[in-house]
Amino acid sequence: MKDRFINGIGVDMGSVYTRIGAPGQRQLLCAPTLAAVELSSGQPAAAGEEARELLAYAPERYRGAWPVRNGRVEDAETAAFVLRELLRRALGKRRAEVRTAVMVTPCGLGVREYAAWEYCTTIAGVRKAYFLEEALAAQLGAGRDIARPFGRLAVSLGAGSLRFGVTTASGVAAHLERESGGGRLLRLLARRAEECGAGQVSRVEAERIAWELSGVSGRPVTIRTAQGEERRLHPAEFSGVLHLMYEEVAAGIRALCARISPELLSDLAEEGVLLFGGYAFLSGMGGFLARRLRMPVSLPDEPAWVALEGALRAGKGDPRLAWR
Repeated sequence: MKDRFINGIGVDMGSVYTRIGAPGQRQLLCAPTLAAVELSSGQPAAAGEEARELLAYAPERYRGAWPVRNGRVEDAETAAFVLRELLRRALGKRRAEVRTAVMVTPCGLGVREYAAWEYCTTIAGVRKAYFLEEALAAQLGAGRDIARPFGRLAVSLGAGSLRFGVTTASGVAAHLERESGGGRLLRLLARRAEECGAGQVSRVEAERIAWELSGVSGRPVTIRTAQGEERRLHPAEFSGVLHLMYEEVAAGIRALCARISPELLSDLAEEGVLLFGGYAFLSGMGGFLARRLRMPVSLPDEPAWVALEGALRAGKGDPRLAWR
């Protein structure tokens, strides 16, 4: 490792939510990766929850901007603004003490994509940023011994794309990305709710439906209609949507397994699959994949935070990690 440090923060800046943690306070902030941009000047005015409030109360003056897509920077200036504001909110007066940050990134980014991230972190006030691929971060955060010479598979089910990564003791051995991730799931859930009489369903309402579907099996799902009324539906009404998502994940795992060596494939049959990300909690997914793929499937206690936890553990200076 190029540099050992102890007090570095961890940042998992995703398409929809950014999570920031620090040693001893690992869950400092979870806020939308959103900026409210003034229509008159084109300059960002607020980030995170404050941006969401501005867009709700003054839509005639502001537009929403999501500067990160599938773990990649699409608008560097806006992304830097959002990161700077969220760091300030998370760390408060201690912001000046931030010397290093470990950023969680997708597997397989190119030189230009890393350069965009380096630009964002520099503008945001981080002196030195290290980048850790999310598949490795998730395994580390879940408590896996990354020094063991075995192949392991981690699957990211976040709001962006579906991402798959096979890790070994030397890093990421293979990776794959599919567009049909959490965003598609929310669109399908919203469409299904509308078919059941809910009227127009917002993304926030679709996220709430997804959370309810992750709860106790068989519990009714509450849907709020556009008129403010509530309807209760059995989870079976959404089984078709969930099945589509489960099949997409299984298909991605099969496609990645077709690319790796027989030795790694045999490791995966023993070590299994680690699910993580904001939508890894969906009820029944682990059992479905275990039956369909005939390999163990594990889910950490907090799948949305496990990659950030890995970044924080890496920030303590693990000599087994090779940094970019």
